Amino acid sequence: MKTVEKVSQQLYDFMDYLQVERNASLHTVNSYRADIECFISFARLQGAVGEVLFSRVDNILIRAYIASLANDGYAARTILRRVSALKTFFRFFSKVYGIENYPFTDVHIKADKKGLPACLSAHEITELLQMPGHDYLGIRDSAILELLYATGLRVGELVGLTVKDVDLEAKYILIYGNKARVVPIGRYALAAVAHYLAFSRSKLCKSGSTESLFVNAQGGALSDRSVRRIVSKYAQKFGKKLSPHTFRYTVALHLLAGGANIEVVQEMLGQLNFPRNQFEADLPGERLKSVYKGAHPRA
Repeated sequence: MKTVEKVSQQLYDFMDYLQVERNASLHTVNSYRADIECFISFARLQGAVGEVLFSRVDNILIRAYIASLANDGYAARTILRRVSALKTFFRFFSKVYGIENYPFTDVHIKADKKGLPACLSAHEITELLQMPGHDYLGIRDSAILELLYATGLRVGELVGLTVKDVDLEAKYILIYGNKARVVPIGRYALAAVAHYLAFSRSKLCKSGSTESLFVNAQGGALSDRSVRRIVSKYAQKFGKKLSPHTFRYTVALHLLAGGANIEVVQEMLGQLNFPRNQFEADLPGERLKSVYKGAHPRA
């Protein structure tokens, strides 16, 4: 049976459940069908519909879908309705067939637009990244913002970077932790980090007492709270309430929109296991670098 037929059968089973078990009206059933088919179309464009719909759908794809709806101008009420329909759909299969993959873990939205995952357009990103000044701290901030957008790093991963984790020649960074991985970085981020290392970090970190890549005005390692303050500072000038996670959502959506496969996005953002021994076998991951270069707006 073809993939599309299997997915259609899943949808048919769910429609049957709504009519028979929940005694839903025809209008309600058709509304659920339309909302779920909208998501299936989005997931199929991202290459996330396998033999069954559940196999490659996770909370990154769900967040990217929500962000795409918000960017397309859908009202918060419409987005909430579509997400509610998807939750019911996935709960049904989790319960009836014992499927463990429930992709709405840690996905929370409120009834107003402020509760929707923030996401910036490519134009907004460009404008935001041009805001830092040309003094030592401005150069540092520019490198931080460029790296956040280039990689989608968690804030804890960003502040945990050391100088040795950045390979400017090979154009990648090493991320350690529960899921160690290699992440490519584009030319804009490379230039910003190189400029920071050459002209700013040595001035801020005079004692050389820390190996951390990013340091504060006193020369110590930059904290995650400090990074949040830096992002918030430029966000206020930009007229938006943003956080480091905004970059993470934005990177995922922009990569998917640029043609990247969902599995590559998951790998880059640390959502899949990435064995450490692969560092030696495939530095820095030529397949990932190739997809990244073709999909990221600032690669």
